[in-house]
Amino acid sequence: MPDFRKGKAPFNLANLTCQTRFGGGPAPLLALKGLVFDCDGVSMTRAHAYGKSGAAHRYYVSSSVNRGRGERRPDGIYRLPALPVERWVIETLHRLAPDHDPLAVLSRIEVHEHTVQLALNGTVLSPEARGLPVTMDRLRRALVESEQVQVEGERLWVHIPSRLKFRGGKAWLSGEAPKRSRMSQALIKALKRSHHLVASGSDAECVLQQAPSSPHERDLIRLAFLAPDLQAAILDGRQDAGLCLEDLRGADFPLCWDDQRRSLRV
Repeated sequence: MPDFRKGKAPFNLANLTCQTRFGGGPAPLLALKGLVFDCDGVSMTRAHAYGKSGAAHRYYVSSSVNRGRGERRPDGIYRLPALPVERWVIETLHRLAPDHDPLAVLSRIEVHEHTVQLALNGTVLSPEARGLPVTMDRLRRALVESEQVQVEGERLWVHIPSRLKFRGGKAWLSGEAPKRSRMSQALIKALKRSHHLVASGSDAECVLQQAPSSPHERDLIRLAFLAPDLQAAILDGRQDAGLCLEDLRGADFPLCWDDQRRSLRV
């Protein structure tokens, strides 16, 4: 079974998504704590509220709003729904730096009225200064139209000139059409079960102590080791229309996340 000691944070994030979407109980700790800043550059702190059904809803709220200080611009962004932001950030970082742990790469995110700015840790992307030109070239190739990147000290700032929009637990950029959902309850249930199998059979380092005894569960547990962005696509219903649980159970998909993205229709 795979050893996730070198890539534990992305695995934990995928597990967090499953728990948040389909688990009960109080809201878990936010994955982007201390990294999110509002349109005025003020740090956003975690907060939660409870709906009529008792379900917990998580947010990032500007510290100035919490303290009741400062003027708010009419078009400013001072409150963000947590889970859609976390998903969007992780998916974007997997596009920009697919070979790195997203939470190690990101050092800051600023959400402005008409732009989103991501500060990436240059020392993580390029441990040696002489490798920076190669890193910059790779990053530029990953950008889409109108996005820009610039170096500022040890940070690589990616400027995305669009406003974040939210609806129905999803986030997208203004100008994009929200993707139609094809949520498969069978796939989602199997993914949730795979994380339960890993949690119940692993040690503190997320290393499996033994494989499940059932052939069915041995097939299912492999889903927990899909790339986090592929798991998020299944949870959001963004997988290909023809993809079903039997396709994944019978697939001999690779452990390398880049190879998974090329070989799987997710």
